[in-house]
Amino acid sequence: MSDNNPQVAARGIGGIQATPDSYQKNYIRFYPNSDSKEYVDIKDFVTNIVFRENINQSSITCTLDVADAKNFMPFMRISGNERVDVEVSQVPIKKDKSNKTKKFTNTFYVSDVINHSRPNPGTQTFQLKCVSELAYISQLIKLNRSFNGSVGECLENILKRDLEVDKDYYDINTETTGVVKGIYPQLKPLRAIEWLMRNSFDASTPFFFYESLAKGIKFDSLKNLCDQEVLKEYEHKPFHKDNTKTEEAFKDLQKRIHKISSNLGMSKFNAVTKGTYASELLAVDIATKKIETKFYNYKKGQGLLNDNDPFSKTDKSKFLDKTLDEFTAQRQFHLNINTQSYTDEDNYHFAVKDNLQKSESMLNNLNYMTHELTVAGDFDMYPGALVDVFIPLSTNPELKNRSNIKDEMLSGKHIITHVIHKFGPDKYEMDLTARKDSSMLDLDSKIEGEWK
Repeated sequence: MSDNNPQVAARGIGGIQATPDSYQKNYIRFYPNSDSKEYVDIKDFVTNIVFRENINQSSITCTLDVADAKNFMPFMRISGNERVDVEVSQVPIKKDKSNKTKKFTNTFYVSDVINHSRPNPGTQTFQLKCVSELAYISQLIKLNRSFNGSVGECLENILKRDLEVDKDYYDINTETTGVVKGIYPQLKPLRAIEWLMRNSFDASTPFFFYESLAKGIKFDSLKNLCDQEVLKEYEHKPFHKDNTKTEEAFKDLQKRIHKISSNLGMSKFNAVTKGTYASELLAVDIATKKIETKFYNYKKGQGLLNDNDPFSKTDKSKFLDKTLDEFTAQRQFHLNINTQSYTDEDNYHFAVKDNLQKSESMLNNLNYMTHELTVAGDFDMYPGALVDVFIPLSTNPELKNRSNIKDEMLSGKHIITHVIHKFGPDKYEMDLTARKDSSMLDLDSKIEGEWK
């Protein structure tokens, strides 16, 4: 089957982007395991393409919804682990040097075939679940060798040596705390990377290892991710410009939040049990038989995304005459260390004692507020990106122009932790998970006026 004629979806005119949710399905090449056929293009039979990316997920997953009336499964001898090449693109509405054609071109391997059904005697439907090549290779081998270097260097070594990832496809922060030495305890490569990352810190913030369509493989700290420039702005307004023929209206559509639901993670009752605001750490050195106790308290202005803390410290918010960040017993960490495991180098656990408590606090505070957004598709979006979310105050019919007043409780700078790219029959949308660790609104500020 030829793949010379790409499919245009969602009001794309001649492949050119007429609306933000338009796209072009160039090809979906399926390579059977049989040596008798190179590949077939199945784009005409795939009704939906879904890519899932997650800041806590080491590889992209892809799901293809297939509607088959030509006995594709038995003809292609589908058995799993077949290669699938997918390419979708978007030609910008203006063709100039700054608006080049954007593409996702990726190779996946079938990990499962699910949800098979026969809606009628002549048709069968099923889903091909696919994973990246590095995820498949990682399932096949284990590491049992020694390692020595910074965590970033050790991680890069796994990518090149074991997973055979091209160096142009990854961006690794090698400036992790100190040098570590040890032996991989029979771990699969991606599991070994997660194991190394667990004790990696940058200014006591945690690291993330993940893959995305837009950025490839990335290993970086929460601190560096939050220091980036804001990638996009999104607005949840009751009224938008509907004339899509103007550039202004096109940009307005790019910003529009189609759907929003929020998890207001304001439960201090649950947060305190996780050491979000204070904690204690008891470290036992098995070499010297010494015990060290460390106390952690949330510092004012610790949040990385917005200006104000995510909890109140007024007198009215106190229990037993203390604020939440003074109860260090709310969570206790116990740590065994061995300062004499090596004479001249640090072991795998060396950085934990001085960084674990703040790192856990920073990670937990990302649950302060979470928004699930559905927006127009964007080939530039990726997990780890920063976005500015504008949510207006609830409108009152008697108050004109109230929709332009920002709700500072819900709005603000957020980090994207999950991206789901959904290429459907007629449009390209994204589901985004946006989180923030701090507030635009000063929760200790004086309440003025009367609430009506």
